[in-house]
Amino acid sequence: MFNKQKVIDLLEERKIKHKELLDYLGKNYNGSLKQLLDGDIKASNLEKIANFFMIPIDYLFDREPGKDSINITGNMNHIQGSFNKSLVSENKSLEALIEEKDKRIAILEEMVDILKKQK
Repeated sequence: MFNKQKVIDLLEERKIKHKELLDYLGKNYNGSLKQLLDGDIKASNLEKIANFFMIPIDYLFDREPGKDSINITGNMNHIQGSFNKSLVSENKSLEALIEEKDKRIAILEEMVDILKKQK
């Protein structure tokens, strides 16, 4: 969901006047940023706002973790997360694939050593 507070915070953090953003958008909102943000804001305006601040448009939204999302919290030493079961299953499959490839590499390296000794 669009979070208008993020726009307001960006303006304050960067010490930019509301009128500068409104002028950039090229619209006459009677000088009211509130009118723009409280209304049914268009995707084209969201894109222009993101361009104005040079941020990804996704920053302007609050996202709720869904069933296919990964939510990781913690610090450098300890990470806690809630992962979708399919991601865990996929991870296990990839680990098994890597393990099998490591075995094959070891066998091939042994074969190379044997062939070098035969020369």
